[in-house]
Amino acid sequence: MEVPNCKREHKNIAPSKSKWNKVTSVCVKTKWPLYTVSWNKLHGIIAVGGGDNEIRLFRLNNSKDNPLLEECFGSYKLSSEINCLNWNPVESNLLTGSTDDGGICVLRISL
Repeated sequence: MEVPNCKREHKNIAPSKSKWNKVTSVCVKTKWPLYTVSWNKLHGIIAVGGGDNEIRLFRLNNSKDNPLLEECFGSYKLSSEINCLNWNPVESNLLTGSTDDGGICVLRISL
């Protein structure tokens, strides 16, 4: 899935000197910081985790004029603060997470 307007403006100049364009953003309703974001490029799902122990899943809609990040699949609470999330590159419906208390979890998500 290609994200509209999420490319460097000029490809013939160094990335450090190019201009990036923000496509969209979302404010997650939590008082805790967010520590990790992982994008599943096969399904277009973005997983977000942080200090409130919750994994939230978002989908970028394909509206060219007004792209939005929409929360999908609800949220999933872990035992402690979430430090890292990563999608499995082979089985694209598996999401791994690590927490402050030393836990590692593997979630199978029905996409």
